[in-house]
Amino acid sequence: GSDMPFNVHKHLLDPYKAPDIPVGHRKFEEGDHKPYTSQFANTTIESRKEVEQWTEPVVAGWIAALEEGKFEMYCIMFMDHEVDGKILLRLTEDNLNEIGVQSCGERMKLMDHIQLLQRRCNKPETAQLSVPGWATCLIRMVDFGWADTSEAKDGHDMKEELVHANTSIALVSTLTWAIAWELFFSSSSQCFCHNASTECVCSTSWDMKGRPLSVFYSFAGIASVSFMFSTVYSVLQNIMVFEMSDENEVLEFFALVKADSQLPGIYLFFGLGSFCVPVVVYVVYNANMGLVPGPATAEQ
Repeated sequence: GSDMPFNVHKHLLDPYKAPDIPVGHRKFEEGDHKPYTSQFANTTIESRKEVEQWTEPVVAGWIAALEEGKFEMYCIMFMDHEVDGKILLRLTEDNLNEIGVQSCGERMKLMDHIQLLQRRCNKPETAQLSVPGWATCLIRMVDFGWADTSEAKDGHDMKEELVHANTSIALVSTLTWAIAWELFFSSSSQCFCHNASTECVCSTSWDMKGRPLSVFYSFAGIASVSFMFSTVYSVLQNIMVFEMSDENEVLEFFALVKADSQLPGIYLFFGLGSFCVPVVVYVVYNANMGLVPGPATAEQ
């Protein structure tokens, strides 16, 4: 008959016994989860939106369905702590200890199931992860897919990861853009004439002429544009995520852009590949020191 608030935590000393909460203070009862348990039998949950709509009894029903009811003893604890679907996707091992799962082994096993659910909901494609072949590895290296490592991370961690990656990409892209632009801009021929004389001295840029110089010029320009796009996309993505203070906004952003979040890295790799072409062309066709003698008319 006391009006003092009931302290749930002091009744959680025994992890195998539900807290004896007075009827007036209890929001849920022991069997409230049972109608929902059967729906999770032999079912794989991968939809984040579906999980976020789970109520406390539904979450408890999912807990009860794990390993043929091995964790059903904790269902009332989850309901008393008002763990719904949104909280379940953010739950940590420390939270399980606060809820009352005090057995270390039970806590770690239950946490494995929860983390698997979190990973599938945050990134559904991880449910089909497999060891890729060499051809797939080569493709993923080019399309920057290897940098996509946001499995089982919350919105804050994904935002921090994107900002750090884009900052590094923008720095590298800016430096290489300056070099590529110099190669591109200096590819034209220049002539110097004396005012008092009709004689002019002309120089062939980079000691090359003809097709080698055309290839050099074209790929230097492609590399410059690629590096520029990489820098611009990196900065724009950082600006967008910096404006997002809510975790749901960040998760929605990643859901919308999906693989496009890797565009800065893709442009960087494409620029680096293009940048290698004028370097190789210069080494091979340079008139003075190239592996293949350049045009005889090339002068410096």
